[in-house]
Amino acid sequence: MTLNELKIAVDTAFQYERHPENVDVVITTELPYATCGQLPCTGVKYVGMGFDWKAGQFRITPEDKLMAIKHDTPQKVMKWRENYHCPKCEYMIGQGRKRENIHFCEKCGQEVKWDD
Repeated sequence: MTLNELKIAVDTAFQYERHPENVDVVITTELPYATCGQLPCTGVKYVGMGFDWKAGQFRITPEDKLMAIKHDTPQKVMKWRENYHCPKCEYMIGQGRKRENIHFCEKCGQEVKWDD
């Protein structure tokens, strides 16, 4: 998307929205598992032109940290007592994640596989 395309979309929203001052600007995010209902999203903290090596870019900074999911070779989760942990960052992955068939660490994005 170019800055001009963004401007056209914003101008169109202003034209058709009765109260644009009440419209939240959000970034739609994607989770590594299915959800129902409202799409997951995060707010926008800042927008503006980049500088130095980011010159020539219009930058959008989200309120929450966004992370690319790494498509590493799936690693077996580590079990310690009644909990499971990511093999890469050791973040605790609850047993509910196993029941929901989630295959990614929500902290580092490492693909994980469960014992069957």
